[in-house]
Amino acid sequence: MSAAQSREPILPCELLDQICDLAAAVDKETRLSLSLASSRTRTIALNHLHTAPIIKTFAQQDKYLEALGFFPSGSTPVYRRSPVVRGLWDETISSHIIKMVGSFNCLRHLALHRDAFAWLIQAADRDLKLTARDPKLDLHLTLFRLDDALEGSATVFSLITTLHILSFRRQHDLQYIGRVRRAFPRLKGLAIPALPMDYTHCQSDIMSDTLSPLEMVVLVCPNEPLAIKPAFETWRRLRNEERHIHLVECSAERKDQCYSWETEVRGGESIWDRAAAYTTTLAKAYEQAGHA
Repeated sequence: MSAAQSREPILPCELLDQICDLAAAVDKETRLSLSLASSRTRTIALNHLHTAPIIKTFAQQDKYLEALGFFPSGSTPVYRRSPVVRGLWDETISSHIIKMVGSFNCLRHLALHRDAFAWLIQAADRDLKLTARDPKLDLHLTLFRLDDALEGSATVFSLITTLHILSFRRQHDLQYIGRVRRAFPRLKGLAIPALPMDYTHCQSDIMSDTLSPLEMVVLVCPNEPLAIKPAFETWRRLRNEERHIHLVECSAERKDQCYSWETEVRGGESIWDRAAAYTTTLAKAYEQAGHA
């Protein structure tokens, strides 16, 4: 038998890429194992290791950019387009976010500090390379904290179809939420903390203007005993007017929020799915108790 005949069959690169893509949705250990199997699989698997990068420090950001070849030594930073990255969780605040978003042409999920998002608002469309994106590719934005309403007419606003705000600095009312919503012309889903709400301006016309244009509004309640009752009261009062108001319990810990976000990016259950299931169960229990 010749050496050529005794060689193991070689999988086509396209098939290896599909295997790595499926492995990326399983767990990090599987992806790491594939990257260590051979030099050939390593080249392909490493791309899929970056499907949903999570950056929490500037040191991690620098290391990540260097790993992608964004910072070749001894030269001006070069940003290559990466079709693999589907989600980016970045807790740092720097102008590098412009180049990263401009390089990830399949980006679907973005989790940022409000001030980092401000860099995207101020950036020119050519820097974000928005024309290279598929116009049907919606962007799902998570903001770690929102201290003031977002305003502007930047193109990036029109890409976002769902917005999840993890925390507010101040107590919010419907008028404030309305200002946030109107900044995003294509917004379909809004998830906000289920804080005790100011009902001073809770007239039907304001509720209609604020919430009716949305397909789904989720009130996110910390899974703590003292938080559930006031959150339920907020949900009950709003749902009397708007039936698409949902409630869900989630951990308020950042590490748990990050884990849930990564799960969604990799094809797992989203906060919207969890809220729909939770609210269905809650509404049935509420009606059975005689509060239809």
